[in-house]
Amino acid sequence: MGSRIMHYAISQQVFPENIAFMIGNLAPDVSGKNRDFKSQTHFMSVNEDGVTRQIHPEWFLNEYRSRMKEPFVQGYYAHLLADQLWLKLVFQPVIRTLPAEKQAAALIRYYQDFHILNNLLIQNYDLHSPQQAIVSVDNTSLKEMGDGDINQVLLELQADFDDPAAGNLQILTLPMIENYIDQSITLIRQHLVSVN
Repeated sequence: MGSRIMHYAISQQVFPENIAFMIGNLAPDVSGKNRDFKSQTHFMSVNEDGVTRQIHPEWFLNEYRSRMKEPFVQGYYAHLLADQLWLKLVFQPVIRTLPAEKQAAALIRYYQDFHILNNLLIQNYDLHSPQQAIVSVDNTSLKEMGDGDINQVLLELQADFDDPAAGNLQILTLPMIENYIDQSITLIRQHLVSVN
């Protein structure tokens, strides 16, 4: 699914300078590489193949509809919408269409591209490290997260701004990611209007 920097770029286009929305937009990624926890924070179900998963933003909406006026909750919902779109626009066509024996090697290059893209997206979207974000934000408690999770993901975002990776993209392309970001922004705006 999209990287922290991609989600940060999206949040800055949807609600610039809204710290609570931005933090909510990063919050589902507190799960890191823990696949089971990620299923919980991303409201996922396992597909019939027993391997692939899908995201259900509507499950989140059903659970937290009464809090959808809160920027943090809106940001969290926005993340799920963007990740659902990522699976459709990027992951499925780029990775899942490969023969099974080639997917593992492709995934390594795919995640290397995330690091190269960090610097490209920071420049293209004129992003700045949110130093002021490591603060207590009211109403950031959701049952899917534990104490300290939010500060951890914010520290990881700050580290993304110091990512030294450079080189040529191998799997992803900048126009593909810019298209994904643009479509995410449109989708999120439409959904936030419809639920408020």
